[in-house]
Amino acid sequence: MTLFSCLLIGNESLLVGCGDALLERGHTIRAVVSQDRGILDWAAAKSLPVVKNIAALEGRFEGGDFDWLFSIANLDLIPDSVLALPARGALNFHDGPLPRYAGLNAPVWALINGETRYGVTWHMLESGVDTGDIVKQEMFDVSGDETAYSLNSKCYAAAMDSFTSVVTQLEAGAPKRMAQDMSSRSYFARLDRPEAAGRLDFTRSAVDLAGLVRALDFGDYRNPLLCAKIEVAGRVVLVGKAEAVAGSDEAAPGTVLARDAGSITVATGDGHLFLSGLSTTDGGLVDPTALTDVGQVLSGLDVAQAEQLNTGVKRMAKGEAHWREALQNLNPVDLPLATQSEGKPADWVCHDIALPQGLEGANALAAIAAWALRCSGQEQGDLGFCNQAIASAAAGLPGYVAPWVPLKI
Repeated sequence: MTLFSCLLIGNESLLVGCGDALLERGHTIRAVVSQDRGILDWAAAKSLPVVKNIAALEGRFEGGDFDWLFSIANLDLIPDSVLALPARGALNFHDGPLPRYAGLNAPVWALINGETRYGVTWHMLESGVDTGDIVKQEMFDVSGDETAYSLNSKCYAAAMDSFTSVVTQLEAGAPKRMAQDMSSRSYFARLDRPEAAGRLDFTRSAVDLAGLVRALDFGDYRNPLLCAKIEVAGRVVLVGKAEAVAGSDEAAPGTVLARDAGSITVATGDGHLFLSGLSTTDGGLVDPTALTDVGQVLSGLDVAQAEQLNTGVKRMAKGEAHWREALQNLNPVDLPLATQSEGKPADWVCHDIALPQGLEGANALAAIAAWALRCSGQEQGDLGFCNQAIASAAAGLPGYVAPWVPLKI
């Protein structure tokens, strides 16, 4: 067995499992590149050098300073100059069977497509995304009740099992490489999202719709795409669980067949769909008995509406990472004597402000910001901000797009 030195890049717990396996077999980890707190803590406990970003590697290492580079659950693009650093090559873990499921969020797209077999791939890392020769692929069955969460868990287990084979190949001198058949390649981009913002189209079959809901069920983990939705009484309602159930009624698609405080059963183009785990977009539980009656037909989704949702989601997804971070670090300004304003959401508190004559635009915004901080006694904080562009976007997709953004002052 030949021992080797390596470098690890990634931001998920799979990197820790693979790193432990390498250390147990006596291999040397020259550095760990990550911004994940759990990985950084693990590296510190193992006394492993840490590099915060990929770009810093070029200043720290020269070509041939280590044997192998492992990219494990890493979503950042690695430049060719860094790929040239390892003496023997670079390998990447991909959570899908290549070349059929290249790109991001592959398990979700596989579930949406109704796949019954799935797998993970270790492949050589080249300048193209998920294009290098396959070193090891592990396939497994997809169960009928699979969710994004459970399929990702299977991918983790398969990754660890197959990593042993990958390391054994490297210890023997060289990986066994197999070129990908690019004629069967499919690619899913970072901004790709399910159709119509995940809105359920009841003209489809109950089996297909239940599969879509499961594909977007990430359990307690962060959902990187979107949630399944329906519209009830003009409100957007998120769907947590769905099950296709037997039924012979010839009711029109979208007809409410039964409902109770926690669920609703709806007719589809083929079969009945039992929906539960219903909530508002801000996380509140939804009681279907307060919104709909048996026999009512839920609003359908025509071609124009679907296209409007597709366009809106594509536009909004570009800024999602920025706004997600802003919302995670939200520090609302605590305004005294603020009251609920008619027509505003229940968690909004508002003040009516009379600005001096002639004060408008950026000057008005600066004045409001200064007033809010002085009133609250805070040195910094966030206000909910809406201008004409934000209001227009929200009005075009009511219930799907937030009518404000956090403004840090």
